[in-house]
Amino acid sequence: MFIISRCRMKQFWRPSQLGTGGESGVQTFCALSSSLAYLCIGLVRSWASTGLPSLNDAANNTNPAVLLTAPLSGDTASWIVSLPPMGAILGSCLSSLTLNWAGRKCSIILSGVMFFLSFLLIGLASIPSSVEMVIAGRALSGIGVGLAVPSAAIYVAECSSPALRGTLSSLPAFLMAFGVLLGYVFGIFLPWHHLAYFCCTPAVLLVLAMMFLPDTPLYLASKGETEKAARSLAWLRGTSVEAVSQEISSMRCGVEGSTETTHEDVGLIREFFSCPNLHPLLLTFVLHFLQNWSGVNVIVFKTVHVFETVGSSIDKYVCTAIVGGVQLVSTGVSVFLVDRAGRRPLLMISGLLMTISMGSLAVFLCFQSSIPDSWRWLPLVSIIGSFLGYSVGYASIPFIIMGEMLPARTRSVSGALSSTFNLTCLFLVLKFYTSLAEMIEYHGVYWLFTAVNMFGVIFVFCFLPETKGKSLQEIEDIFSKKKSKIVRLL
Repeated sequence: MFIISRCRMKQFWRPSQLGTGGESGVQTFCALSSSLAYLCIGLVRSWASTGLPSLNDAANNTNPAVLLTAPLSGDTASWIVSLPPMGAILGSCLSSLTLNWAGRKCSIILSGVMFFLSFLLIGLASIPSSVEMVIAGRALSGIGVGLAVPSAAIYVAECSSPALRGTLSSLPAFLMAFGVLLGYVFGIFLPWHHLAYFCCTPAVLLVLAMMFLPDTPLYLASKGETEKAARSLAWLRGTSVEAVSQEISSMRCGVEGSTETTHEDVGLIREFFSCPNLHPLLLTFVLHFLQNWSGVNVIVFKTVHVFETVGSSIDKYVCTAIVGGVQLVSTGVSVFLVDRAGRRPLLMISGLLMTISMGSLAVFLCFQSSIPDSWRWLPLVSIIGSFLGYSVGYASIPFIIMGEMLPARTRSVSGALSSTFNLTCLFLVLKFYTSLAEMIEYHGVYWLFTAVNMFGVIFVFCFLPETKGKSLQEIEDIFSKKKSKIVRLL
C-alpha cells in the first residue's frame, strides 16, 4: 500500500525535471524503462536453465552451496521450473485490479518489487540450504511476471504514437531476450544463489526508473485527471499542453461515451462479452497458445536439459549461450522490421521457420540412435533456427497485439485475462513436457510442436487483421465495424 501510494505522488513525476526532448526519444525512454520488467521476466526464465543444474548436482564439487537434499526428485525439479507460470496466473488476476485502481505505472513498480523479493529469497535459500525457500521464491517471481506482462505491454502501447508503436512495443520482447542471455551467460560462471543475487539488480533499476515517469494519458483521462493526462501526453509528444488539449478532450469524450453506453444500454458485463471485445480477445488467446506451444519456451526454460536429450556433440552450456545470443540478435532485428513489414507477414514467416526447425528436430530424434557422431551438431542448428523464427514474430508480436487490439474500456480486464491465458499455456507446456515425452516419446512431442506451428501460419493468414500504422482508436473501429456489418446482415 505504501509503495503504491508513494508512486502516485506528484513529486515522482516532474516533466520539467526530465526535459521535453523529441517525441521519439521520450517515448523510447518510457518504453525502455517499463521494458526492464520484461528483462526481469527473461531472468526468471533463464535462471531455471542454469541455476537448477547448479543446485541439484550433488557431485558438483565447485559449488559449495549445492542443496543438501540434492539430487532432487524429478517432480520437485519440475515444480521449480514450472512454478513461475503458475504464480503468474495469480499475478495476472491481480493485475486486473492494479491496472484499474493504481494505474499502469504502479502495476509495473509493484512487479519490480516482487522480482526483487523473489530473487533475494532464492539467494538467501543457500544459507539454510532450503529447497522450500527456492520454491517460494520461484512462486513469488511468477506473481511478478503476471503483474508485469499486461502492465508493461499496455503501458508501452498507450504511451506510443501510431508510427512508433510497433517498434517500441517490440522492446519488451528484446529486453526479455537480453534477460535470458544474461541468465545463460552469468549462469555458466555463477552458482545458483549468486546468480539470484545478480538478478536483483534489474528489479531495483526498474522500480527506480518507473518512479520518475508519468502514467499513461489514457489511464489518467479515464480517471478524470484531465490536467495530468494533458501534461503526460504533452511530455510524450515533446510539445505544449495547449497543443494536445483537443486530443485529450476527444480521449475524455470517448471514455465518457463508453461509460454512458455501458450504464444505459448494455452494462459493463454485457460490454465485456460484446463482439468488439471478444473478437480481439480470442485472437490474443490463439496467439498466446501458438507462442507457448511452438516449443521454443520449453527450450528457453530447459535449455541444458534439451541439449542433454538430443545428445549434441557441443558442450551443453556453450549451446545454451549460443542460442541465447541468437535469440537476442534476431529479436533485435525484429524491432526494426515490425513497423515496416507488418504483424501478419512476420508472424507467418516466424511460424514457417519454426515449423521447419521443429520438424527437423523431430526427424533427428526419430533416428537419433543411428546418426553418427560427426552429425550431432544438427540439433544445435535446428534449435538456432527455431529461435530465429520465434524471435522474428512470436517472441514479441502477441504482446504487441495484446497492447493495441484490446478495447480501451475493457483493456485492463481483457489484458489481465489474456495474460492469464498466456501463462496458463506456459505452465501446462512446461509441467507436462516430460509427461508427454513418456507417452509419445520426445520425437512425438516435437512433431506436436511442428503441427502447432503449421496451424499458426494458416490461422494468421486467414483470421488476423493487420494493425501496422493504425491508431488505437482505428484498431478498435475495425472490430466495431465488423459488429455493425453482422447486425445489418441480421
